[in-house]
Amino acid sequence: MYGSKTEVHFSKVAAALKRSKRGIYQILACGKNFKRISRSGRPRVTSFRDDMHIRILASTRNISLSRIRNIIGGQISKKTLQRRILESEYMINRKMPRSPGLTPHHKKA
Repeated sequence: MYGSKTEVHFSKVAAALKRSKRGIYQILACGKNFKRISRSGRPRVTSFRDDMHIRILASTRNISLSRIRNIIGGQISKKTLQRRILESEYMINRKMPRSPGLTPHHKKA
């Protein structure tokens, strides 16, 4: 930021974006190389790509969790799929609407 013809101070950028000055430093230092922080505890069953695929399937199609599980493959529990969908923040997990029962037309046949 410094050394260019139009100097922009970190404090002004932080105030405009409503972030801390340290956060702006970190973003500029890392660029787009944000990686998951290594965590203590049980390792995740799904990878980053699997998580993304789950979110895409859940957001673009009206399909059940068991169908998503079959598409993704592997041993992923229903609860894990629900958690991955909830992690996306803008989506909620709810039950699919029931399919309609038999109509009188179906009952005749």
